[in-house]
Amino acid sequence: MTSGGFILEIGGRRLPLGEPRMVVGRDAGCDVVIEDPSVSSLHAHFQREEDGTWLLIDENSLNGTLLGGLRMRPGIPRLVTAGAEIRFGTVTAKVRLQIPVTAGVSTVDSAMAILQALDPSERGPSVHVVEGKHIGREILLHMDETAVVGRSPKADIVILDEAVSLRHLEVRRTPAGVLVRDVGSRHGTELAGRRLPLDDWSVWEPGLCLSLARSVVVLMLEPERTVDDIAVMSNPMVPKRPEPQPEQPEAPIPDADVSPPVASTRPQQADSAPMVPRPAPVETPHQHPPSSINALAWGGAIVFVLTAVALVWLLRG
Repeated sequence: MTSGGFILEIGGRRLPLGEPRMVVGRDAGCDVVIEDPSVSSLHAHFQREEDGTWLLIDENSLNGTLLGGLRMRPGIPRLVTAGAEIRFGTVTAKVRLQIPVTAGVSTVDSAMAILQALDPSERGPSVHVVEGKHIGREILLHMDETAVVGRSPKADIVILDEAVSLRHLEVRRTPAGVLVRDVGSRHGTELAGRRLPLDDWSVWEPGLCLSLARSVVVLMLEPERTVDDIAVMSNPMVPKRPEPQPEQPEAPIPDADVSPPVASTRPQQADSAPMVPRPAPVETPHQHPPSSINALAWGGAIVFVLTAVALVWLLRG
């Protein structure tokens, strides 16, 4: 497991787990005070082991403690892993890994140093026993390989508990994620409090706990996928490393001894075309405008009227 201390994120606070024993509860004298009615006065406590690992023990709280989505049995220690989600009553807390930072070295570089110190065979998602008499056992999951958990000596993770079947469950790592299935155990398997169907693959999300009788196992993420988040959580002022961008091809540089073509400044002359004589204009007869025609009509009418009047006057005389 990756080395480093833990930080407990709860209610907007970030509290390092430093003392060998840290009590969580509603009482003002607790190391981690949670002022919520669903939290007991003395709810649970963290306990640091000699090897640096941390255990969580529920103190018979009224509303219980969930670690990895699975309710804890009072007084039974469960191993705390990086990224684990804990629920005290109805209050949720998150466990983060704190990267020890060397003076003059950024948090991201410190996280990368821890990652690079891992043996290549230790990289990848892994299954850890976090509760029971075999606490601390673990196995690395290899791509497209199936690991067996059970009581059989041939199992990949052996759990010597009479309530655990010889071949209790199978775990398989795929490109899409980690799958788990109960292969016909007598007492069944629970994933985050939900009973698994028999012989049917289910998705196992990282951080969730599986219960096999009196033992509990948890799936942990591979370090490569969490190192940036670990570093940023340890120091929010440190930005994540930028994602590598594909290299852009450089534009070709023209040779120095080759001059680019120079455009001519002389105007381009149009090709000469044979002269075509213009057609002679066609004369059209003169047409009077409409106003002239109207004037002539009125004049003729007046002359006709005057002539008729004169003729009538002569006849009467």
